[in-house]
Amino acid sequence: MCWEQEERGTSAAPRTRLRRGTWILFGSRSQSSVVLENRSTDMLSISVLPCHIQASRSFECHLFLIFALNLIGPGSGHFQVIGPHEPIQALVGKDVNFSCHVLPKMSLEDMEVRFFRDRFSSVLLLYKEGKEMQKRQMQEYQGRTQCVQDAVTEGRISLKLKNVTLSDSGIYGCWFSSQTFYQEHTWELHVAALGSSPFISLERYIERGILLICRSFGWFPRPEVQWKNHQGLSLSSGFKINTGDNGLFNIETSLTLQEAPTGGISCSIDIWGHKQESRMRIADQFFQPSPWSYAFGVMMVILLILIASVFFLHRNKGQLTEELDRRIKMEKRVSVSLRVSLSVCLSLSPFLFLCLSLHLFLPFFFHLSIYPSSSLFLFFSLSSFHNASSPHTLHTIFFLFPVKVTLDPETAHPKLRVSEDCKTVTYKDSPDIDLSDTEKRFQSRSVVASQGFSLGEFYWEVEVGKKNRWYLGVCSDDVERKTKDPELSPAYGYWVLGRWNQKEYFTFSPNRQSLTLQVQPTQIGIFLNCKYKQVSFYNVTDKSHIYTFTGCDFNGKIIHPYFRPRSNDIDEKSLPLVICTKLHEL
Repeated sequence: MCWEQEERGTSAAPRTRLRRGTWILFGSRSQSSVVLENRSTDMLSISVLPCHIQASRSFECHLFLIFALNLIGPGSGHFQVIGPHEPIQALVGKDVNFSCHVLPKMSLEDMEVRFFRDRFSSVLLLYKEGKEMQKRQMQEYQGRTQCVQDAVTEGRISLKLKNVTLSDSGIYGCWFSSQTFYQEHTWELHVAALGSSPFISLERYIERGILLICRSFGWFPRPEVQWKNHQGLSLSSGFKINTGDNGLFNIETSLTLQEAPTGGISCSIDIWGHKQESRMRIADQFFQPSPWSYAFGVMMVILLILIASVFFLHRNKGQLTEELDRRIKMEKRVSVSLRVSLSVCLSLSPFLFLCLSLHLFLPFFFHLSIYPSSSLFLFFSLSSFHNASSPHTLHTIFFLFPVKVTLDPETAHPKLRVSEDCKTVTYKDSPDIDLSDTEKRFQSRSVVASQGFSLGEFYWEVEVGKKNRWYLGVCSDDVERKTKDPELSPAYGYWVLGRWNQKEYFTFSPNRQSLTLQVQPTQIGIFLNCKYKQVSFYNVTDKSHIYTFTGCDFNGKIIHPYFRPRSNDIDEKSLPLVICTKLHEL
């Protein structure tokens, strides 16, 4: 705001001009009014303010005019920008929509609209002159935004942000500008990462009960964790949380059970109403004392009786011999051989007798003391095998479901070399030109196994060693094999685990989901459960669970083991993928 004075002729009184933006006020000391003249794009109304200006009080009047200008409200052409009033919540890998509009409704075709982040200059979308301007967009958002213009004539425009990441959390805003007015609106975006399905395992026996551990990885922000019984009531438990190198939370919670829960128990992890839950049933026999413990107690009582008897015989050996001599004298018909035999028995050392007893009985007792634990372990393993809600332990799978898997050379891409025993595949930079292009052969750098499965449960292992790039898993028999770069997601018949570079592991379910592994695996175990429609991956190196696809849409199709060694790094040798399943005779 500035003040200017000018003289116009000798007869005219001095006039004062006040500029507010490009508004101009004219005042005359000889007149009793002040006129506001609109010479700008601001939307203030033209009005006349009475002001009795005296020469001696011009300064006070100027202050009054300044105050009056601040009270002047907006006139025609003013609009209000309406946007999200509450923080928006989104999950990693999902899409989110930002929508803004103006009131009253008016066309945006002649207006400039800008979606920004944190600062006005950080542009996500610039809509100007009826079209989207791509050059001003921030680099990290290129290819991830979509402008929705279906209601531009009604004053509404939307921005769709695709494949949200944790780094997208922050302040966002929309800015509308016409030739005469502009206004903006801001809001906040909160992003959460949904972690892996909880994995419940039996840790050990404690104080006539059992200790259960529930683990899950890759959550953000810190989630809520609960154990519940079949009635949905929360159970008291211990809780531990730590942060991985990628900033995500890894959860471990424990629960002690003194008796078998009716209807089973569940471990659930929740963020913003998005829940991951696993359930487990535990048989009543698991909490009952082993019958072998009673048998062991009875045997110990018998052993103590035998030891006491030997001690009694040794202590009273002299008296028994005298009694025997007296009876022999009285009864001449008693055989002399009987006396000799009894004397020999009584002359045995009690210590020798005790050692003989222990030698005969202890191995039997020792066998009984070991057997209950082995039997109980087998019972629990088979119980968990029949429970669809509980994931299998790697030990159970390793011994019960191993299957022979061999590669099918007729399906291998020309740049893949399959060994003679059909258990090793290696990526080569130069293709094998002698191979014919059949219907079974993949155009992507892939190969599948000769075996196909549709019913039952199957487990195999693949040695990846120090190879940095690969995909492993399963695919349906009817996947499109002539696509050079297929989308490896369940929607297209692929259930795979991938590795890229040093420590980046991921799946597609359906969007890319990063995984955190505590130990880098050199062998990967794959478990296909056709009955319960699950595909699980295990780190054989540290015997840990990596990820499980649930609710897989197999639909009775034949499922093949899938292998895809990626192209090698510059410094990496051409390392193979090797099928290394160990088969056991049960």
